[in-house]
Amino acid sequence: MELNDLKEYLGMVVDLEKNIYLQNELISEIEKKAESLGVEKIYTKPDLKESSAGVYGLFTVIGVVFSCLTIYGGILVMDVSLLAFLPGLFLLCCGGMGLFISVFLGIPSVFKAKKEYKEETRRFPHRLEDYERNIAEDKTRVNKELQEKAVLSHELDILRKTNDKSKQILDMLYSCGNIVPKYRNFAMMCSIYGYINSGRCTILDGYDGAYNILETEIRMDCIIVQLDKIRYNLTQIQSSQYIIYNAIQENYYVREQILESIDQSITYLCNDSIKSDDEFKAALGSVDENSALSAYAVERLQKEAKYMYAMDYFGKKYGTYFDPQPQ
Repeated sequence: MELNDLKEYLGMVVDLEKNIYLQNELISEIEKKAESLGVEKIYTKPDLKESSAGVYGLFTVIGVVFSCLTIYGGILVMDVSLLAFLPGLFLLCCGGMGLFISVFLGIPSVFKAKKEYKEETRRFPHRLEDYERNIAEDKTRVNKELQEKAVLSHELDILRKTNDKSKQILDMLYSCGNIVPKYRNFAMMCSIYGYINSGRCTILDGYDGAYNILETEIRMDCIIVQLDKIRYNLTQIQSSQYIIYNAIQENYYVREQILESIDQSITYLCNDSIKSDDEFKAALGSVDENSALSAYAVERLQKEAKYMYAMDYFGKKYGTYFDPQPQ
């Protein structure tokens, strides 16, 4: 393969890898946002519990009666004999203590329970009103978020179709170009393209080829090839891996444009002026024509069509499965 053709071929591969990376990020972010929308909150309906004053009153009466019986029993036992005086006195003390507890703790508890029930009865209509208002407000929120979710789902459909097409074209480029599978990823292809495009080498294989330079730089820790590490070390790779650094920076700009455009579409579509589903679909179609994502999808379609023509040209020139090595 002639050097200029090789540069063009690798440039197409890098462009596709770059945009697939962007599309995957957008899909992941929009999916995450969509999953959180339209979820109903759970509210517990308030209920008016029965007053506990009756229970306290019942236990108080039982306590008083039992204490009185204990006191009476103690008096009877004390009158039996001198030996029974101490057990009778013990029963008398227990009965007196029980009577004291029943009267001085039980009766205040009854009045306290009645007061609490009265206050709860007064507050119950307000609690029920708050519950019904929360349910109504949450229903309004859910309905609005379901509209937002519909917009996001529509945008996701566009992104997924674009993503599937880009991956299909990339697979064809890789297959026809016979690129070693080990190097078929965004980071490595950017480095390989950089070596060829800058003139550091003119071939892929061999001692002086791009593959060998890449392996050497990886072994010497001169470059980073893990995308997650690259994202968190962008400033570090600016000079050593400028191709991927610049690609990620450009992706960030496009990503922000698309997300901002989606937010604007949601703001426009999800308002009270659009009532019916038909109105919503019509408005979505009109907004979609001018959205940043639609413009991006059209731009990718046109560019990837050119890549198909280029592949056809390379196939005729070098054979169906052309070898991207200078001849």
